[in-house]
Amino acid sequence: MKKFTKEQQQVIDFRGRRLLVSASAGTGKTTVMIQRILSLIADGADISQFVVVTFTNLAAAEMKARLARELAAVSNDRRMVEQLEKLDNANISTIHSFCSELLRNYFYLVDIDPGFAIPDNVTVANLKKSVLDEMFAEYFASDDETFAYVHKIFSKNRQEDRFKQTVLSLYEFARGLENFEEWYLSKRQNFVEYSDDNPLIKTLLDDITTTCVYVKNNFAKLAKRCANEGLTSFAEICLANADLCGEVKTDNLQSAVDYVCVKRLVRLPSAGRGKKAATNLVEIDEAIEKQIRADFDTLLKTYDDMSKKYQKLFRGMSVDELWQQNVQTAVYTDKLVEVVTEFERRYFAAKKQRGYIDFGDLEHLALAILRMPEARDEIAAKYRYVFVDEYQDTSPIQEEIVKALSDADLFMVGDVKQSIYGFRGCEPEIFLAKYNRYKSGDEGTAVRLNTNFRTNNEIFDFVNDLFSHVMTADFGRVDYRNDAMLEGPNLRALPLPSVQVNLVCPPKAEKPKVEGMYDITHIDKADEGVTQAKIIAANVSKFVGTRYTDGNGEHTISYGDIVVLTRSLKDKATDIYDALVEANIPVVANFKVDGYASKEVRDLVNLLRMLDNPYNDVYTVGVCLSCFGKFTEAELGTIRLDTAGRVPFYKRLRDYARDFDGNKIAQKINTLLEFVDKVRFYSVSSTVCETLLYVMKLTDYELYVSGLPNGGLRVRKLYGFIESVRGAAYAESVDKFLEYIDESDDNAVEEGVGNADAVRIMTMHASKGLEFPIVIVAATESRFNLLPEAVERNVELGLAINYYDFDTMRVSGSIGATACGMFNKTKQREEEMRLLYVALTRAKYMLNVVGNVTEKQLSDLPKQPQKAMSHMDWIMSMLRSNYAETEFATDKLTVEVNRDLPECEVRSAAAICRQYTDKQAVLDKMNYVYRFSEQVDMPLKVVSSALDKEALAVAQQADEEEIVTEVLVDDYMPEEEQETKTSVTGKKNAQNKIPQDILDKQTERNKVGSAYHKVLQYVPLSATERQICDVVDKLVSDETLDKKYADEVSPEVVCRIVNDPSYLAICTKGKAYRELPFMLSAPYNALVPGSKFTDDVMLQGVIDLLVVDGTHATVVDYKYTKHSDTVKERYAAQLNSYVMAVKQIFGIDDVDCYILSIADGKLLKL
Repeated sequence: MKKFTKEQQQVIDFRGRRLLVSASAGTGKTTVMIQRILSLIADGADISQFVVVTFTNLAAAEMKARLARELAAVSNDRRMVEQLEKLDNANISTIHSFCSELLRNYFYLVDIDPGFAIPDNVTVANLKKSVLDEMFAEYFASDDETFAYVHKIFSKNRQEDRFKQTVLSLYEFARGLENFEEWYLSKRQNFVEYSDDNPLIKTLLDDITTTCVYVKNNFAKLAKRCANEGLTSFAEICLANADLCGEVKTDNLQSAVDYVCVKRLVRLPSAGRGKKAATNLVEIDEAIEKQIRADFDTLLKTYDDMSKKYQKLFRGMSVDELWQQNVQTAVYTDKLVEVVTEFERRYFAAKKQRGYIDFGDLEHLALAILRMPEARDEIAAKYRYVFVDEYQDTSPIQEEIVKALSDADLFMVGDVKQSIYGFRGCEPEIFLAKYNRYKSGDEGTAVRLNTNFRTNNEIFDFVNDLFSHVMTADFGRVDYRNDAMLEGPNLRALPLPSVQVNLVCPPKAEKPKVEGMYDITHIDKADEGVTQAKIIAANVSKFVGTRYTDGNGEHTISYGDIVVLTRSLKDKATDIYDALVEANIPVVANFKVDGYASKEVRDLVNLLRMLDNPYNDVYTVGVCLSCFGKFTEAELGTIRLDTAGRVPFYKRLRDYARDFDGNKIAQKINTLLEFVDKVRFYSVSSTVCETLLYVMKLTDYELYVSGLPNGGLRVRKLYGFIESVRGAAYAESVDKFLEYIDESDDNAVEEGVGNADAVRIMTMHASKGLEFPIVIVAATESRFNLLPEAVERNVELGLAINYYDFDTMRVSGSIGATACGMFNKTKQREEEMRLLYVALTRAKYMLNVVGNVTEKQLSDLPKQPQKAMSHMDWIMSMLRSNYAETEFATDKLTVEVNRDLPECEVRSAAAICRQYTDKQAVLDKMNYVYRFSEQVDMPLKVVSSALDKEALAVAQQADEEEIVTEVLVDDYMPEEEQETKTSVTGKKNAQNKIPQDILDKQTERNKVGSAYHKVLQYVPLSATERQICDVVDKLVSDETLDKKYADEVSPEVVCRIVNDPSYLAICTKGKAYRELPFMLSAPYNALVPGSKFTDDVMLQGVIDLLVVDGTHATVVDYKYTKHSDTVKERYAAQLNSYVMAVKQIFGIDDVDCYILSIADGKLLKL
């Protein structure tokens, strides 16, 4: 039995009404959830009484699978078996699936079509555009003056689409709230009623306070350094500046702004005078003085930047004057909210008319249903327990749904440090507020789990050092040092430093050369991302092959054990992908960039685009450079130079072929254009799938792809892409497909191959909930996107815009927009910090952090956490604060500064992939004969009912005869096991050669046999014919049994069986299990005598009747057959598999076997 920590056991055993668990990364929250559900079931709860809400469908499926394994492990408990049978229908799903089920059941309460559908992205975009266009036309026709002003504000440079995008963006924000209009009215007072406690005013004061305290404290530290180095006058200036920053009055905005806008800090004397100003007796190290001056200037700039920001905001006005401008903006935000609300109403009506419901509608309509008395009481009676996973990622509307279910016992689990979906409307404040209330004893109970079972101690020591430095109650909303430090058993396994930090400091890049070719500007980039990518490739080569031992034995690090995490799959991620491919390292990614990311797919899409429009130079040149054209860049340059005029490159190709007929380049052009014309002609009447397959038929494209690095992986991706468009409505023609990928958000996805032994590149968001032996967190220098919004909004403060003076046509900052912008930037930085926490805590045994830095960053002062612009800023801040040296190595942590490009290690025999350059080499590779090819023919799974036919096939194969499996028309095979079987030779069973009328007759007889099985499962022992008829009628009414086949069941035959003395004696001598399914692993040759295969296979079957009496068991198998005299010989292997199952599952060696012949009532012992 698994041993739980004290806190975990407290969660499992808790029986109060409200429980909130704060579970840090790797603390086993899913395991605890499952054990709590099992514990409640053991106490009498039924699985149908639970609502378990997960964040993703994958998480729901995993939870069901784990619950199934736990319930199956106690299969000797009849009640647990019943719960297992109900599990498939249990309400374990995402919040949207739960809401969808509510709407299907109570659609009449909210007046929607019960057959509603979720529209795709393209349909949604088109419908929104149609509704917006119509609504805007009506507004313009109404001569609404305020709307005209609002339109002018947001339609910059007369671009109306910008205004429409603003409305759509606000609409998405509104859908996360219960009632957008009510929320706006409640927050509107923040922008029209001034007070010192106004949250907008407090936000500005907090910004001034935080900056002044940071500058003050660091000037005080710098003064000590100066004094220690003998720079006494420098120390005095630093102390004077610290005092000046401490004199800011932050209890009143007017006095604070007046002070920081006017007061100037003292500057250091120039470098020449600085030496004289130190002391006359001490020689000052120039490098030390230079560093101190640099740190001084950094602090001075921080203060000056703040001062300039408030000078720009106030523009010489008083707080009262600026506040009046803020009040005037409310007229326009009122109108904006009106427009968004009207769009919301019209858009819902348009969706309803078409039978559409989107995810926002699911939540709002489900909440409406939960608040209706007609449904509320019924739902409350049905569900007694509500479990919410990933509670930190709950939106306001989802929280209202949870509250509406609060008549049930409520269990919520999450980790606010992993709340990373603010862009979807999730609010970590919901979790924090509830946790603080529960922690104080109000409303419920709060439990914290911090014992980590996933990560090496040295990794979470690094994580603890980093986040105790940057995550506080004021910034991040968590007192990490006191409340969230990870702890746990030591899981170190690799003979490598557990944490390696690579600080990439490349030489200053030269100005890139810009060349014109093919009328397309080409820039040869040599940026620092390539350097970082090659370092990652070198690290991967170093990590792979490392041997280690853990609790599950000895292992070797493979490519599939390594993941590279980045903030997004753009820019640096593609550089990393290319560097890994160049180093012959297998890699899969899920890119989302412009166009299809993988070359094998991108070349095909470029070809389709050229078919559609050959006059687009980008795609025409792409096809020329691909394997379809086989041109070199020099050849394309020759075509460009030898043809005149500013014409599309496609026309240049035709002109060159005409003017230089017969030369090598002209021949290549003619070959390409002939190929393109042929494919274009075929595509006119074909689907995209058919067109692509036609291209594959005409060319050696598959061989070409096979010869690329990671060829096998690429071929699978290629065919995966082709299969994805098969039968798709958007791929009925080339033009429709291209229109779809241009409009769809998902057009740029390269699907990875999940079971491939390859390095994975994924986003930090996608890694949530996963774990990997080695994690490389890359591109940590990527800057946060903190750009201001046209409409600043957040749930806490409200909605704000800048001040627009229509007389002078000038735009100025407002208090509301500035404060909301500051608040939003803080929230974004907090979410970025939590995202970094998620990424770092995915690692089990090793963590590699890689990022670019400048020489200045290596020696700069630790940055203010609240002002960080990248993950690297926080990492450098911690390293500079905790360690004296920039570069060092211990057995736990290594920090390297990489200034040079490393040479990637070349792996020889261990290399997974290799470049094949000729067709024959690829064919030789593809024609390789696997020396264990016979073993491939062994089935992975067998069912008990087919074992005797497999044995017959083995015997016939031994006689070197063609396998013909005997099929008796009157044999019954349970429905659970009726599926296409493959014999040991890999050939289809000879059943396919039986005439159709005989097969139809067999199928009907199987259905009758199934009906007898179902009746015998439910009819009681010693039943009369009348009782048997009642059972049959109930099975028919419950739709468990088809009436057509129920009529074929003879009550007289069933009565004779259940009253037979021998049958009764077997059934009453112990605990009886009817129709007991099982699944286990067993050697194939133990199941099929005579087979040469010794590997384990999965055995699946259903025991019709099992009676267990202490250390003895009896198996009874029902057969609906006219050949009772031959059943012993024909079903020996099947019954042997049942005996094996009973021995493995129940641990019983003494097992008797019987066959009950239903037709004649004979009970035959084997």
